[in-house]
Amino acid sequence: MSRKYYQQLAERVNQRIGRRALTAEKIESIINRARRIRARHGVRALWNYASGLPYELFTEREINLLRQSPEWHAVSYELIDVLIQKGVITPWEAQFMKQYI
Repeated sequence: MSRKYYQQLAERVNQRIGRRALTAEKIESIINRARRIRARHGVRALWNYASGLPYELFTEREINLLRQSPEWHAVSYELIDVLIQKGVITPWEAQFMKQYI
């Protein structure tokens, strides 16, 4: 995925919550951190990281706004697909993540 794609994704999220909470750089940082967590600590640690990530980035109110958005599933699925393309998770693991969402 390109930096431009990450920027567009960040802008969609930021527009929905009304502040600049996410940037292309932050998305890249999240992906790199996820890759390191997966390599060092395994899938369970990666799942724990991914589960807590929204609370690191957004307030409870913002999380609720995002969940109520018609794009919530689409954006979440896109991010999961990025993790597949970057080799952080397998397609099989992605299916479980998408079911959780």
